[in-house]
Amino acid sequence: MPMINVQVAGEPNAEVADKVQQTVTRLTAEILGKDPKVTAVVVEFISPRFWFIAGKSAAVRGSAEFFVDVRISDGTNTKDEKARYVAETYAALSRLLGGRQSESYVHVNDVRADAYGYGGLTQERRYIQSRAAPRVET
Repeated sequence: MPMINVQVAGEPNAEVADKVQQTVTRLTAEILGKDPKVTAVVVEFISPRFWFIAGKSAAVRGSAEFFVDVRISDGTNTKDEKARYVAETYAALSRLLGGRQSESYVHVNDVRADAYGYGGLTQERRYIQSRAAPRVET
């Protein structure tokens, strides 16, 4: 049940926000194996006048920057899966938002299962509840 925050240097646009959320939800399911039915995405637009790189705003630079921050339970994905996710998410959002921006970021947060959850239950508790108790023979 990932929580994904996406910030985009741009003016608010519902159509772009929908395409962004569809893209990150699809890639999170395909690459990281996360269920889209419990994937939450927030898309936030930041005025390019307030997004700075090397002391210059994205407005001055004429760039379309983004930052993707996805939280997943620690240990549920390999380094290779996460590397592929970073690369493909970066490429897809660069295409969607109008060109590659080396100052854009994709961040995968491996969060401890006992410190992360939804609906009032941690991911660890959900895992434990989904498993049958081991049988002990006496």
